[in-house]
Amino acid sequence: MVIQIFTQINEPKLPDEYSIWIPCLRVNSVLSGCPVQTDSVFITHSNAVYYYEGNLRNKQIYCIGPITESQLRMDGYNVTRLADRARDVVLPDEHITWLHGDTYKRDFSLEPNILAQQTYETTVDYTAVDRAIHLQAKFVYIYSPKVLKAFEERISGTYLHLNCTDSCNPN
Repeated sequence: MVIQIFTQINEPKLPDEYSIWIPCLRVNSVLSGCPVQTDSVFITHSNAVYYYEGNLRNKQIYCIGPITESQLRMDGYNVTRLADRARDVVLPDEHITWLHGDTYKRDFSLEPNILAQQTYETTVDYTAVDRAIHLQAKFVYIYSPKVLKAFEERISGTYLHLNCTDSCNPN
């Protein structure tokens, strides 16, 4: 029996009964107090919409990735997927509000037609990290630099095989 732990924020499809999902990040709303002033919104993660403190039903939403597109369509939003990865996005030539979290791979606020507005932040759930370490799984899959740092700070003297995505740089 080889136990595997998956730490991403969204629930994955687990490969077998020995796999466990322990989300190691929490999402918290950031109150901005500013309503979206453009007809179009761009998001890089569905959390940007879910933690926005207002109504986006009458807005055109541009997004990245098939999962985000699918989630938002199922929730009734008008969605257009621009690309599958941030580096491949070419934004339409119009004024767009970029709703985002506190971390991202590409800073779209540098684009001339973008108004940036943070709607959420992610923080490490240290209780979940400790639980994952305590289970002494054979493999732990890490998807966030913040979660990787938390594991590295807490696994002193414990052997865990950490499998990291490209966005993480393990020590």
